[in-house]
Parts: sequence; structure tokens; C-alpha cells
Amino acid sequence: MLALILPEYLSILIGEAAAGNLGEPAVLKEIKLLRKILATSVCRRALEQLEIKTLALIPWIKLETCTLDTLSAFGSNSSPL
Repeated sequence: MLALILPEYLSILIGEAAAGNLGEPAVLKEIKLLRKILATSVCRRALEQLEIKTLALIPWIKLETCTLDTLSAFGSNSSPL
């Protein structure tokens, strides 16, 4: 279920930042926290058992095409998990 919720949550945060309602650092903080969690061995094993691709949990395309420079650069320069 979280595999459906997390990408949507991050997409909403990106949209809020683009609308000026949320700062880019707050969005980056959330994404970096999620990446840190996804990198743990426990999480990787759980996702593997559930057959969930970590790449699908972060909306990379939305980040790359974001109109905000910092988020767009992060999306383009960060290697997906």
C-alpha cells in the first residue's frame, strides 16, 4: 500500500513547492529521508519480497521536469536507487 502512497505524497510535495506553498529544502529533506530508509538492508529485503521496485517509489520524472531549479537539478543528478 505504501508503494502507492509514497510517490503520490512526494508528487504533492513537489507540486506544493512549485506553487510556492512549500520550500524546496523541505521537499528535498523528505526525498533524502526516504532514500536513506530505502537503502537499509531490512527495507531492501522487504521490498524484494513484495516485488516492489525502489525506482517506482520516488517520482523521478516529476522531479526532473519540475520548474524549480533545485528540485530539477536534484532529480537529474541523483542516481535512482
